[in-house]
Amino acid sequence: NKNLSIIRFGDGEISLMEDVNLPFQSKDDNLVKYLKLIIKSNFDGLLICIPGIWGKLDGYVDFASHFIRHHLYRYRYIWKDLLSDKQTYGDAYLTRPYLGFKNKTGCEEIFRKIFSIWGSKDVVLIEGEKSRLGVGNNMFDNVKSIQRILCPSQDAFLKYELIKNEALKVGKDKLILLSLGPAAKVLAYDLFLLGYRVIDIGH
Repeated sequence: NKNLSIIRFGDGEISLMEDVNLPFQSKDDNLVKYLKLIIKSNFDGLLICIPGIWGKLDGYVDFASHFIRHHLYRYRYIWKDLLSDKQTYGDAYLTRPYLGFKNKTGCEEIFRKIFSIWGSKDVVLIEGEKSRLGVGNNMFDNVKSIQRILCPSQDAFLKYELIKNEALKVGKDKLILLSLGPAAKVLAYDLFLLGYRVIDIGH
């Protein structure tokens, strides 16, 4: 309803901050610097999303609960340093309402609402070349038009300036969806500051 832009943070971004390489993104000091800046930002129109892992974990299946406990044991202090109790965050699991949860009964309605975000809009997907968002399913059947900017599936941040230059060719009247790992956070942030509406949707 508010046409917010969204940037989502999860365990991968936190791991990078602790010198842990991801399978699809090697640690990069500049990337880490940007990630810390972005997660601490608080702009009207931009919703920073984090995992909903701060209360009871009864709603998660066993493997997810075990993963979350291990993650928080190792990285809780980083989250504590990055987050503010004066800010309202969105849920990073917005686009994954089924994975890891015991109760999946509301998924159809959630996805219907998510898909309505880009209904009748001109959409640009900026994604890793192997992401293939919406291929083989009805995810984007309701868009007015769709365009793809394909990026490296690994270490996309190394090509950040090239990717950003391509993104800047897109009109600001279009909705930009990003599926590009940690590099998506930086690109979404920069584009948002330039007046684009961006959603870091993941894959």
